[in-house]
Amino acid sequence: DVQRQQEDNLRRLWYNFAKGDLLPALEQDDSQPFNFYVLGSGFEEILVHNAVRQDVMLAIGAVVVVTVLLSCEMWHLLLGMMGAYLIALSMAMAFTVCSGLFGITNLGMPAVLPLFMIVAFCSEGLLFVVDSWRSSAEHVDTDRDRLVWSYRNAGKETMSVSMTVAAMLLTNLTSDVRPLRELAAFMCVSVVTAWLLNMSIFLPYCYLIDWSGRYDEYLAARSAAATSLTGKACRSRGPCVVFAAAVAVVSFGWSAGLVETSMGRFSLLPAEHNLNRAKALHENFEGLHKALSPIAAPPPLTGEVCNGTELGKAALDECPVQWCEVAEKPFSHGTEFVPQEANGSTCRCMRSASRQDCGSAPEAIVRVRFVGVDSLQGVRVRDALNGSMSAANLSMDEEAPISEAQLPPLLLQEWDSGDVQLKSVHLASVFANRTFTNESSSCGWEEICFCGTYICRLPDNWTEVSGVEWAAEGKRTTAPPTGDSVPAVVPWTVVAGERAFVDVVFGLIVEPRSPMFGSPNYQDLWQFNPKFEMERPWTQRSLYAFCDEVPEQLRIVTKACWIEDFRKFALERGDRFPVTEAYFMPTMVDFMAQSQTGGVGSRNFMWVREGKIVASYMQFEVDVSRYAAQEQVLEYQARWDEYLFQWNSDVERYSRGAWHSSDLWNRANALRELGSSLKRTMIFGVLTLFACAWMSTWDWRLACLILLPTWVIMSLFAWFIFVALRWPVGPFEVIAVNVFFAFAVVPSLHILYNFAGDQALLGHEPDLSDVAGAKVKRVKRVTHALQSSIIAIVGGSLNTLAASLFLFYCQLSVLSELGATLVALSVISFVISLGPWPALLLMFGPQEGGGCCPSPAQCLEGVDDLGHMKHEVKAGFSGIVPDWAPPSPRPKSA
Repeated sequence: DVQRQQEDNLRRLWYNFAKGDLLPALEQDDSQPFNFYVLGSGFEEILVHNAVRQDVMLAIGAVVVVTVLLSCEMWHLLLGMMGAYLIALSMAMAFTVCSGLFGITNLGMPAVLPLFMIVAFCSEGLLFVVDSWRSSAEHVDTDRDRLVWSYRNAGKETMSVSMTVAAMLLTNLTSDVRPLRELAAFMCVSVVTAWLLNMSIFLPYCYLIDWSGRYDEYLAARSAAATSLTGKACRSRGPCVVFAAAVAVVSFGWSAGLVETSMGRFSLLPAEHNLNRAKALHENFEGLHKALSPIAAPPPLTGEVCNGTELGKAALDECPVQWCEVAEKPFSHGTEFVPQEANGSTCRCMRSASRQDCGSAPEAIVRVRFVGVDSLQGVRVRDALNGSMSAANLSMDEEAPISEAQLPPLLLQEWDSGDVQLKSVHLASVFANRTFTNESSSCGWEEICFCGTYICRLPDNWTEVSGVEWAAEGKRTTAPPTGDSVPAVVPWTVVAGERAFVDVVFGLIVEPRSPMFGSPNYQDLWQFNPKFEMERPWTQRSLYAFCDEVPEQLRIVTKACWIEDFRKFALERGDRFPVTEAYFMPTMVDFMAQSQTGGVGSRNFMWVREGKIVASYMQFEVDVSRYAAQEQVLEYQARWDEYLFQWNSDVERYSRGAWHSSDLWNRANALRELGSSLKRTMIFGVLTLFACAWMSTWDWRLACLILLPTWVIMSLFAWFIFVALRWPVGPFEVIAVNVFFAFAVVPSLHILYNFAGDQALLGHEPDLSDVAGAKVKRVKRVTHALQSSIIAIVGGSLNTLAASLFLFYCQLSVLSELGATLVALSVISFVISLGPWPALLLMFGPQEGGGCCPSPAQCLEGVDDLGHMKHEVKAGFSGIVPDWAPPSPRPKSA
C-alpha cells in the first residue's frame, strides 16, 4: 500500500509538471532551429484533455446558434428556447433510461454521432409541430379545435417518421459488436423520447404561447415556396429523375471499386499533430527494454581519463577512455583531414622498448596497440610480429597464441584547433622466445600503430618502425567463408516499432460471451484449466518444444519464452531439465526471484495460486505490421490456428488447451464483423423501411418508391467519404454509416407521409396550364406534402449545417471528420428530398389513397363523409373530440 501510494504521488507530480510547465514551454518556444517531438507518459491524455476543453466552447457556441436559428425559423424566441431545451432533455432522458434499464453507462467517442443527428431530427420534428399548429388556423376556428387538429395531423405524421427511424436503428441490434448495439439502443430511445416530449410538452406549449395571430405572411410564403417547387418538379420531372438515378449508379460503382479497409492508426488528434509525428518516428526504433539490458544504467557523468601513450594495458573498469594530444595529421590537405582509402593501407607504428630487466628469462612479451580498427581480423598481426622479431634476436613459434583484447577508446585531440577523433583500440600480445639469454636479445617492446588516424604526440623514447598492412574498418583481407558456415540472414520487412505481438496462453479456459448491453463481468469469462500441470516433466518438455520449434512461416523476430530462460537457469545450477516434480517449485521460486524474460521479471508471465503455477503465457514479436491489411492479417492468423491445433493434438493431456491472442487480429476480426454488420444492417434496414412505409401509408407502391431516394442518398454519401475524401473503411466509418443510414431518409419520409396523408386532396385545384400531362391528384398531393414539410426540412438542414460548421474548428480529428460527413449528408439529403423525390412522386406516385387495403383512418373518414352513422361515430369520439367536425365534405376518392 505504501509503494502504491508513492507511485500515485509520483504520477500526480509528473502529470502536474507536464501539464503546467513542460508542455506549455515546448509549445511556446518556436525559436529552436530544429524539430522536436513530444512523446511520453501522460502526454496524450493531457493533449486530448486540452483539446476537449477547447472544443467544449465550440459546442456551447453550436447550441447557442441552434437556439437562435430555431427562434428565427419559428418566428418566436420562447418557442426556440423551449425547442432547444427539449432537444437536450430528450438525450438526457434517453441516457437515464439506457443506464437504468440496459446498464449502458459509457458510449465512448461514437456517442458524438447521435448528438448531432438527434439535433437535426428533433429540429425537424419541432418545426413540423409548429407548422401544423399554425396551419390549423386555416381549417378550424377555436384554439381547442386547433389543438385537436394539430394532434391528429402532426402527431400521426411525426409518430410515423419517429417509429420508422427507431425501427431502422433497432436493426443494429443484430450486430455482434456491442458498442454498435448500445449506440443504436441509445439513439432509438432518444428518438422515441423526443417524439413523446414534442407531443406532451411542446404542442401544448405552442397552444399557450403562440397566440399572436394566424401568421398570414408565414403561411403565404410557405405556400408560395411549395407551389414553386411543385411547378419546377412537374416541368423537369423526367430529366431530374433520370439524372439522379444515373449519378447514383456512377457513385455506387465508383465507391465500390475504391473502398478499402484500414487497420491504421486511430488518433483523436490531427494527423499532423506533434504527438502523432512522434509516434510514427518512434516506431522506427527498438523498444527501450530491447535496446538496453535489463540492468542497463546511464553512463557516469565524470570518470578517470588515461594517458594513451603510457605503457601497459588500461583496464575498462579503471579507465573508460584514453586521451592523447595530436602531433601530426597524416593524409591532410591544409586543415582538412582526408582518411586513407577504404580498401586499406599501411598503419604507421611507433615503438618503445621495454624498460624491464628480463635477465636470463627465456621469453619476452611484445604488445602492439592498433588505433582506428574495428577488429584485428583485417590486420596481419602475425606477419608484422615475425618481421620485426628477428632483428631483436627474438622468435615466435608458428602455433604461438596471440592474445587479443579491446581497450578503452582513444580520444585524439589537436590542442590548438580542438579538433578531435574518437577511435577504437585493440591490443595484440604474444610471448616471444629469446635467442640468447643475455643483453643481446630484446626483453620485448610496446608498439602503437595508427591506422588511418591522427598521430599522437609521444615521448622521445618512441621511434617509428615499419608499418603494418591493414584493411579499413576492420574488413577482411580475404574472402568470407561460403556454404553452411555463413548463417542465413532473415530479411525482416517491418521496422521494429511497427511489429505486432502474439501471446500464447497455457492453462486458461476462456468462454467468450458478451451481453446485449453493458460491459461484461470479465471475471466470469475465464477460469484456470484444472488439467494443466506445469510441474510435470512432459509439460515442461512440451512448452520448451513449442518455443524452440516454431515454424519459419510464423516469422518470429524475438521470443519472450520464460521456459527457455528456466531451462538455462536450471542447467547453470547443475540441475537437469526438465526438473522433476519434487524440485520444480523450489527451483521455480529461485528462478522467479532472480531471472528476467523479455526485459521484465519472468514472474510476470505466470499465474501462481497456492504455491503452484496454474497458467502462463509467452510472447512473440512477429514480422507483421500492426497496420497490415485485413486480408493479410486473417491469413497470418490462420497459420497460428493451424500450428496451435497441431501442437494441441500432439502433446499429452497435461499441456493441452493452448490458445493465442493478439491485438493484430482482434482488430482485423472486429473490422470484418463491422463490415458484415454493415451489410446485415443495410439489408434489414431496407426491409424495415419498406415495412414501416407500407404500414404507415397502406400502399405498397409508396413503400417501394421510398427505397429509391434512400439508395440515391447513400450512394452519393458513400462517394463523398470513400472517393472524394479517400477515407478507408475503419471502425469509425462503419459505425457512422450505420447511424447515418437511419437518419438520411427523414426528409424524404416527411414528404412521403404527407403525400399519403388525409389532408392531401383538400386544397385548391393547382394550375396545370403550363404542365403537360400532369395528373391533378399527384400534383395536389406533392404540393400538400411540400407545403407541410418544407419548413421542417429547410430548418432541420440549416440547423445541422450550422452546428456542423463548428466541428471544423475542433482540435479533435474525429470531430472535424464528423463535421465534414454531417455537412455532406445534410446537403445530399436536402437536395434529393426537394428535387428528384417530388419529381419521382409526380411520375409514379399513386393518385388514390391506399393500395391493396385502405387504412383504418380512411375507412372511418369514408363512413363519416358519406353521412352514414355520423352521429354514432361522433358519439364514439365525444370523450376525446366533443365538438370537432370536418370543415368541409371531402371527395369520396380521398
